[in-house]
Amino acid sequence: MDVTVEEALHRVLADAFASFSNLRHPRLLSTRRVGHRHIARAVDYIRELSRVGRLETVTLDELANVAGLSKYHFLREFDRYVGMTPGGYLRTMRLCHAARLLRTTDRSIAEIAQTVGFADHPSFSRAFRRAFGMPPSAYRALGPL
Repeated sequence: MDVTVEEALHRVLADAFASFSNLRHPRLLSTRRVGHRHIARAVDYIRELSRVGRLETVTLDELANVAGLSKYHFLREFDRYVGMTPGGYLRTMRLCHAARLLRTTDRSIAEIAQTVGFADHPSFSRAFRRAFGMPPSAYRALGPL
């Protein structure tokens, strides 16, 4: 493998790992505000859904209810404390789960896309490429974790 390509792959994987690490421990900007506790509850709930494989079914209303906030206030507070929208956070969590499945199973890419909640293979591939800088097939070709 060309050293330049190897370095580029290393950078992409390091960035993906950094992003995933931030998702596991989201940057909550303030611990003094009441909203922090509400958003932390929602983030913990999302992590639990990820653990049990139910991320694709969660709704904004459900998350707002867990946080104990109105839907609109929840959206504003989540973005302020986590640094992204709930939808962006969920999408990133689903893509990280897909990345793990690509490297640890031999399921088809279409099956993984459906498992993590994408409607079809092309939309999954586009989202994956945007997030990881390579298509799912190239990521899988890196070999098992």
